[in-house]
Amino acid sequence: MEDGLSKDFPIVIPYLDIFLRDHWGEVTDKPWWVATSWEIPTLLGVQASLMEKLGIDWVECKLCPSKHWRDSHKIEFEGEQVFLKDTLSGLREVIRRPKIGGEKAAWVDKMLVKSKEDVEDSIQIRWHEELKKKEASTMPWAS
Repeated sequence: MEDGLSKDFPIVIPYLDIFLRDHWGEVTDKPWWVATSWEIPTLLGVQASLMEKLGIDWVECKLCPSKHWRDSHKIEFEGEQVFLKDTLSGLREVIRRPKIGGEKAAWVDKMLVKSKEDVEDSIQIRWHEELKKKEASTMPWAS
């Protein structure tokens, strides 16, 4: 592997979104919320800046909301807060700048498995014969 690194072995950043989140200001002069606005020309400009700054010749191909969704949503500001507004329903959702380094997922504190006993309670082990018997009694194609 070390020989490959000295001979133009292709190496890429595997998580461009994480890099962009943590280095937004180094990559582009666009405001952070453009990633939520789905203004495609602006996002393409951010991607072009990312490619130039990192010296990469590829970019992730992502899905985006439909044209109808993009046309019916806009960014609004109220003081320091940024909102994504659905212009059809009038609903607004506060959007926040992602924290550098990310955030702990909400589900982490609600771990379902905390002990070996929890694992044993969660996994049902059945013998092959028991499964065949159950299959024969409940599945129409098994008879």
